[in-house]
Amino acid sequence: MMSRPGREQHGALLGSVGIATGLLAFFLVSGRWNLSRMTSMDLGLLGEPRIFIALLLLVIALAPRLADRARPNVRRAADRTLALVSLFYGYMALTATWAPDGADRMKLVELGLVLVCVGATLRMTRVMDPSRVSELVWRWLVPILVVFAMIGAGMGSGGGRLAVLGGGPNVFGRNMALLCVAMVSLVLRRGGSGFAMGAAVAGALVLLSGSRGALLACAAGVAVVLYHNAGRLGRVVHVGLAVAAVAVVIVQLTELGTRAIEMFHHRVLQLAIEDGYDSGRSDVYLSAWELGCQSPWFGIGLAGFEVLGNHVYPHNLFLEVFCEGGLVGIVLLMLVLAPPLVAVVRRRGGAASHDYGALVVVLFSAQFSGDLYDSRTVFVFGALLTVLVSSAGNHATAPMAARRGLLARRVG
Repeated sequence: MMSRPGREQHGALLGSVGIATGLLAFFLVSGRWNLSRMTSMDLGLLGEPRIFIALLLLVIALAPRLADRARPNVRRAADRTLALVSLFYGYMALTATWAPDGADRMKLVELGLVLVCVGATLRMTRVMDPSRVSELVWRWLVPILVVFAMIGAGMGSGGGRLAVLGGGPNVFGRNMALLCVAMVSLVLRRGGSGFAMGAAVAGALVLLSGSRGALLACAAGVAVVLYHNAGRLGRVVHVGLAVAAVAVVIVQLTELGTRAIEMFHHRVLQLAIEDGYDSGRSDVYLSAWELGCQSPWFGIGLAGFEVLGNHVYPHNLFLEVFCEGGLVGIVLLMLVLAPPLVAVVRRRGGAASHDYGALVVVLFSAQFSGDLYDSRTVFVFGALLTVLVSSAGNHATAPMAARRGLLARRVG
C-alpha cells in the first residue's frame, strides 16, 4: 500500500507535481514556437521555450525529495514503458549515423526533448497516484485549450482556415479536437449546459481549422469516449441530444456556426469528396513508402526524408518511422503503442474516458499531419494511459486480497 504523507509533505509534493504537469501541458501545445519571432535577433536554441521546459521537467523529476511511493505494479508499468520508449527513441537516434548528408541534426535534439518529457511524466506517476497526475495534467491543459478556443472564436469571422499563435491549422484542429473530447467526457460525468456548449463550440472550431485529419480524429476521439461510457446508455443519449441541440443553435444563430458549415462544405464535401483533393498527401505518402522500401530493414536514417523525399516530412507517423527507421523502427513503435491501444479496445479501467479519447485523437492526427516531434502527444498520452490502466489493479486486487484473508481466517 502507498503510505499517506503528512499534510505539509503532501502539500510540497502536490506543488512539485503540479508545476511539472503544468510544464508538461505547455510542452504539449508549444510546438516549435520560439522567442526569435518576437525579436530581430536569431537566439537559436536559447530562444526556444521547449528547451527550458524540458530542462525544468528534468530537474523536478530528478529532485531527491520526491520519494517513490508507487505500488509495485505501477512501478513495473512505468519502468517497462520508459524502457520501451527509450529503446524506440534510442534506435531512431542511432539511425542518424547512416542518414544521408544534409539531414537535419536538430531532430536528435527533438527526440531527446520528447524522451525527457515522457520520462518526467512516468516519474510523476511514481511520486503520486497516476489518476491524480492525469487530473493535474488536464487541469492545466483544458484552460490552455480554452484560451486557444477563445482566440480562434474571435478570429472566426474572418476568412480562411483558423490557426492561432503561429501554429498551423492542422495543429489548431488537433487541439480543438482534444478540447471537444474533454468537454464531452465532462458533460457525461458531471452534466451541465456549459460543458455541452463547450463541446459544440470546440467541434465548430475543428471544422473552422479546415483540417480533415483533425475532423476525423475528433470524431474518433468522441466515439471512444462514448464507447467507454456504453454502460450508461441513457446518459449517453441524453448528452448527445443536448450537444446536438446546442450545435443546432450555434449553426442557426451565430456567424461562427455558419462559417463552420461553409468550411465543412468546402473542405470536405467539395475538395475531398467531389474533387478528390488531398493536399498532396498521396504523393508524399508514396514517396515515403518508396524510400522505405529501398532500405526496408533499417530505413534511410533520421531526417533522411527531407533530403531524399519530396517534402519536409511524410505527414504520417508510421510512414515516417518506416522510411527513416525501417521495419525495426515499426516493430519498436508498435511495442510502445500496443499496451495503451489494447487498453482502449478492451475498455480497461483505471483511466477516465477522456484519457482514452485523447490518445485516439492524437494518434489519428499523427497519420495526417506533422512529424515525429509533432507526435509527442502520442507518446506522452500513451505512456500515461499505460500506467493509469496498470494502477486499476491496485483497487481491483485489494478487495480480493481482503476476501482471501477473511476466508483464511474463517478456515483457520
